[in-house]
Amino acid sequence: MLEKLKLKLLSSILICYFKRHQYLRLNGLVLAKFESVFSPKYTVATRLILNYLSKHVPERRATADVGTGCGVIGLYYAKERRGFIILTDISINAIRNAKKNARSNKLTSLVDLVVADTLMPFRRNSIGLVLSNPPFLPIKINERNITIAAGENLETLRKLILTANQALKRGGLIVFTISTLSGIEEVKEILARNNLKFSIKTCRRGLFDRICLIEAVKQ
Repeated sequence: MLEKLKLKLLSSILICYFKRHQYLRLNGLVLAKFESVFSPKYTVATRLILNYLSKHVPERRATADVGTGCGVIGLYYAKERRGFIILTDISINAIRNAKKNARSNKLTSLVDLVVADTLMPFRRNSIGLVLSNPPFLPIKINERNITIAAGENLETLRKLILTANQALKRGGLIVFTISTLSGIEEVKEILARNNLKFSIKTCRRGLFDRICLIEAVKQ
């Protein structure tokens, strides 16, 4: 009962927050955040990935930022590495948002933008690194909460992990965030079933949960 109450409160807070159009500065990037696009401002999950990239930047390889939103993770990777990256999102509005931010940060030559559901359009064994701050709350998906809800059975996370296993080269990495409200043990089982060897790199406290950064390697 307490977990359900936490989920209800957290989703209500985040939905209200993400409705607003914002401008923000984050890790050297100047970003616009369109209405209803996920906002990286003050979010623990985004910070965990940006901190990971600042300290553990993998060797340059074909890279994709899945569920890019306003583009913060992919654009930070491009800026820091001067490396090419593909930014994907299921939302056309989010891709337009990321495109605007790529232009304003003078990074258009280092990114491609693709409207896509996870990594479904990608060829097998074509990607070396997947970065993602996916929707991870285990609640039913609707139009209002699509940026934060993974589905009651974590359908969005399952699809991300399945398509990552298909798209990643052997030895490739997927780096993503989850909440303790998602059920970490269940996520571990999904990774193991998809031939991905995982490790929890770090965890930080969120509003009502802990957010963990997962690094998984395709075997």
